[in-house]
Amino acid sequence: MIQCTFVYMFAKGGSSDSLREVHEVQVVPRIGDAIFFGDNRFIVKAVDHIIDRAKGHEIVVYYGGDDEE
Repeated sequence: MIQCTFVYMFAKGGSSDSLREVHEVQVVPRIGDAIFFGDNRFIVKAVDHIIDRAKGHEIVVYYGGDDEE
C-alpha cells in the first residue's frame, strides 16, 4: 500500500489546511480520476511527489469538486 496525503483544493487554486487526510491506497490516483470520501465524489486536480531528505518520499493528492475547474 502507498501512503498519500489528500488535500482539498479550492476552485481558485488554494488548498485547505483543515481538509487534509492521510490514506493508504493501492495505486496513486492520476489527475482527472474520481475519488470518493464517504458518499461524496471528488476529482483529482493535481498530484505532487515530494522528496525531502529529512521526511523521505511524500505523495500529496489535491482534489476538488466535480464542477470546479
